[in-house]
Amino acid sequence: MGLLGFFKDNNCKECKKNFGQRFCLKKGKEICWSCCNETRVKKSCPESCPYSLKKEEKNNNLQLETKTDSYAEHLDLLKKNIDAWIKQPQEIFDNKIPYLIANIEEDKENLNNYFKSFKYRNVEPFQFLKKTLKLNIELIDEEITHPETIASDFLKSIMTLSFEDASEYLAYFLPGNSKEDYSENLFNHKIFRKIEHFEIVNSAYSRDKSQILIFFRLNFKTELTLHLINKDNIWKISSILSAKPELYQEFENIKKQIALKLQNRELGNVYSVIRKSLNLYLDSPDMNYFAGMYYLFSDLPEKAIDFFRKALLFDPFWSEPYHNLGIIYISMKKYEEAKSILEKALELYPENIQFMNNYASALIDLGETEKAGKILKKCLEADKNFEPAKKNAERIQHAEKG
Repeated sequence: MGLLGFFKDNNCKECKKNFGQRFCLKKGKEICWSCCNETRVKKSCPESCPYSLKKEEKNNNLQLETKTDSYAEHLDLLKKNIDAWIKQPQEIFDNKIPYLIANIEEDKENLNNYFKSFKYRNVEPFQFLKKTLKLNIELIDEEITHPETIASDFLKSIMTLSFEDASEYLAYFLPGNSKEDYSENLFNHKIFRKIEHFEIVNSAYSRDKSQILIFFRLNFKTELTLHLINKDNIWKISSILSAKPELYQEFENIKKQIALKLQNRELGNVYSVIRKSLNLYLDSPDMNYFAGMYYLFSDLPEKAIDFFRKALLFDPFWSEPYHNLGIIYISMKKYEEAKSILEKALELYPENIQFMNNYASALIDLGETEKAGKILKKCLEADKNFEPAKKNAERIQHAEKG
């Protein structure tokens, strides 16, 4: 991105506040979807515009035939279209205006009979329709809460400092985890401080509709993308990106670059990439794991411990951070801690001979040689040439002789 691109004003050229995400052919300038909706309900946009609201053959249709980039935009357009529709003469009511005849006794029945012939979701636009026209119609609750609603409620919880409630929206939250950990390691990030306003810019589903990326702008300037997954018909936040959705697609490439640099011990070059990535991918277990490896290779075990624990906060079912913590605790002669943490690694990956060997090493240091011997025997049955296990078996023999 060039310097001019970096300082480009992305605000809507109409309202001057929201994100200007599309070029309006009618107005000749970049506008937000809210201003676009204000324009297209008038049904005078060029037909060549994919966002134009098509004119109905019959003037009694509340359905939308147009493009929208998010559920929030769709609902906003639906409400604006309903508001315009009820204030115009409608052929179905003998060219009477629905809003005006809602209080006329002999016309009420016609209104109710007409609207009862359709099914309506229990969402704000139809709540507005029912209330405004005083309709006696049933609104049907949606079976699954929409992911944009989940994402918005998550941000509202953060706005009101209800961090315990916000934790419940996270896919990686476990009932046994301390919610204070998320407050300290996630919600304390600068992007979440003093949120006074947020807007959904757009959203996009995966092909199988099991995942969705929702792009927000906070306080009219800060970009935020939430990745949600659908598990058992419940939407949960899987990852948080402090940037536009496009950077989510770059994540795998960035991971490969960092992993290669760490493998080659290019510590001076990799540090800045890890720090920048931690500020973008706010709850990434991978980036926190890489930071842990960086500090481990830099002989700063205490800092490594912090980042490995953060990696587990965001992915409690990942065995490698547990294993690395165990190795660090052994090096620090904290054998009880090593034993406990390596047991968790083995629960997740019981056949890993490196995990078994290091667990046995901690047991030997604790004097539990009989149990260690059984584990090492299992190790060597899996790989008779595994040298670390052979050396630990020799340690047991020396201990028994001594």
